Amino acid sequence: MLVPTRVRRLLAALLRQHWRTMLLLLAFATVQTAVSTAGDPLLMKWLVDTLGAGDMKMFAIIGCSAVAFYTLTRCMDYAYAIVKAKVRLEVMAQNCSNAASLFYRQPYAKVREHDKGYYSGRILDESKELSGVLD
Repeated sequence: MLVPTRVRRLLAALLRQHWRTMLLLLAFATVQTAVSTAGDPLLMKWLVDTLGAGDMKMFAIIGCSAVAFYTLTRCMDYAYAIVKAKVRLEVMAQNCSNAASLFYRQPYAKVREHDKGYYSGRILDESKELSGVLD
């Protein structure tokens, strides 16, 4: 599936402006996926193996480690959601500011050509649409 040209341009502009936070989001998602993908089966294998061997002490240690692992995974989910929301709001605020500054540079006669909510709708809705590209 090809990405439309307009979306590619928007993503390129976002990456130029927010490359550090985007890189942080990518690192979060990569680490979270790798840990969840590899960690779940390994923990289950170790739990079953120690239970089969009858080593209850090791079973308890691995069980407690599993609880810590899943807690850490959920904390990473939460941190990822916070950083992602922060980036979305930052992108939306910057786009609103840019659109508003363009609006204030327009001649009054040109502004009056449109309905009352035309510019405010464009400023807010297009900013939300642009920030939605991050999803």
